[in-house]
Amino acid sequence: MALRTVSVIAWCLVASSASAHIKLETPADWLTTDFLGDPQKSGPCGSTGPTSGETTTVIAGSTLHLKWKETIFHPGHFRIAIAADRSQLIDPVVTTSNGACISAAVQSPPVAPVVVDGLFDHTDRAADDTYETNIIVPSMTCDHCTLQVIQFMSSHGAPCLYYHCADLKIVPAQQLDGGVTVLATSPTLGMAHGCSAVDGAGFGATVLIAALWWLNRRKPSQLAD
Repeated sequence: MALRTVSVIAWCLVASSASAHIKLETPADWLTTDFLGDPQKSGPCGSTGPTSGETTTVIAGSTLHLKWKETIFHPGHFRIAIAADRSQLIDPVVTTSNGACISAAVQSPPVAPVVVDGLFDHTDRAADDTYETNIIVPSMTCDHCTLQVIQFMSSHGAPCLYYHCADLKIVPAQQLDGGVTVLATSPTLGMAHGCSAVDGAGFGATVLIAALWWLNRRKPSQLAD
């Protein structure tokens, strides 16, 4: 019995060291995932279901915050892409040797739909297993775009890639007559998991921009009144 217990423990340790996992937290994953982030082993987006039904609305040209947690550590790096159609999400070329993952081609500079590649290249685990970054949303509009986060794992048995995706709705910015660009209005703008990403500071900035535009439109004689 003791020998069997030791064997089970050894098998679990090997399985854990050979299988890295991440869990996408922001924006909302398009799949319903467990505490490890599974399912995530099938390209381009982890699996075909069950889906979460979550869509995040963002503005073309704006900054989008991403956050994910590495639930099981493994050396490697990440790649982020945004595509209007999932058929555009092509895996990077991976080099293997004797069934082990050696490297993955990194686009430098990245070519659309890839936004950033070779991100957080690491051999040690993050302090709290969490990774966060900001990206610029491409200048495109769509009702159903896909944001993809790929994890490449080195020193790992094939397959070498894990996949996570988020459904995005990308809306255009609005430009006023005075040439001032403001955020497009949408009842779901910045929504993910039912929480608004637009805070009080953002609202105040929008009011200030509107006031400056109004003042710019008035004639000097009107401003003196």
